[in-house]
Amino acid sequence: MTRENEVEMIDADRVLFDGVTGAIRKAKQMNGDPGDYEITPASRLDADLAMDSLDHVAMLVAIEEEFGVIASDEDFALGSVTTVADVMDVVRRLTDVPRH
Repeated sequence: MTRENEVEMIDADRVLFDGVTGAIRKAKQMNGDPGDYEITPASRLDADLAMDSLDHVAMLVAIEEEFGVIASDEDFALGSVTTVADVMDVVRRLTDVPRH
C-alpha cells in the first residue's frame, strides 16, 4: 500500500468518526442532553455516553441523514452495537467504506 493510499484511508476513517460522533451528539441534543462528552472509538454508548433507547433511535436517524443510508433496527440492534467503533463498523458496511 502506498503512502498516498494510507493517507486516504486515514482521512476516510476521520470523516467516518467525525460523522458518527456528530450523529451521537445530535441524538443526545435532540433528547435534551448537551452531548458534551469526550468521544473516542472505544467509548461505550450506554456506560460512557449515557445513551438510552431514545438516544439510540435518534442516533439511527441522524446517521441515516449524515451518511445518506437506510439502516434497519437489526443493523443497530441493542447489545450488538455497544461502542462508537461498533457504530463505525455498521456505517462502513452500509456505505462500503473500507476499514483502515
